[in-house]
Amino acid sequence: MRPLVVPVAAGLCLVPAVANAGGDGISFSLYALGGAAQIDERTLHVALSADEPPMLASRELAMDGWGRMAGGGMRLALLGDSDSIGRFRYGLGLGVADLGGLELIDPSGPLPEGHHLELGEAFVMKTELLFGREFFVTPEEHSDLGVPRRAFYPYVDVFVAFELVAAEVQIHSATLGLLGKTDYQGYGLAVGPRAGVCIPLSTDIYADLGVYGSVIGTERIGGYVGLGLWDR
Repeated sequence: MRPLVVPVAAGLCLVPAVANAGGDGISFSLYALGGAAQIDERTLHVALSADEPPMLASRELAMDGWGRMAGGGMRLALLGDSDSIGRFRYGLGLGVADLGGLELIDPSGPLPEGHHLELGEAFVMKTELLFGREFFVTPEEHSDLGVPRRAFYPYVDVFVAFELVAAEVQIHSATLGLLGKTDYQGYGLAVGPRAGVCIPLSTDIYADLGVYGSVIGTERIGGYVGLGLWDR
């Protein structure tokens, strides 16, 4: 039982990079994303901070189906010294996205007559480590306006992430309406590649385009586009 989220992401990145072309530096990015989600019966367990109602005790609940995803996150990357090919990059990332339109699966049998379960608010949170390399394609040059003439700075990353999927399970009565809400959680690991390219727009601003996927994990495949600020 493995979830699959196929996001079509759009990021707005504000990245102050304390770096020169020949030295090390640091970059920090903020991004927004949105997309579609397909979760294949992700098993849910009652959250540690929640009290499980007797009506839900020993039930095997899971999230399933196609849904929508919208959220954002941040990424911090350290840039190593340059060599003739490029330089290493490594860092941390954090992302959070709401999940909507998914189904709650309950194969444990029917509830007492007149009662049913519904899936309320749900989200996925990812904390990642990234390891990668940025490449230099052409020699550094500048136009009369100071815009770098380097066509692009491609990069590749490998990320390893811990994922938390959280969902609100609601108990409804045909006569009384909503009886209560209980928080449930599911955990997982995400591992996969990311490939992108930074395109200079001026001495301080660049466009960031890329795609990524997961060999395992929630975000199986996706793409992003953003704007960044740097000092190279």
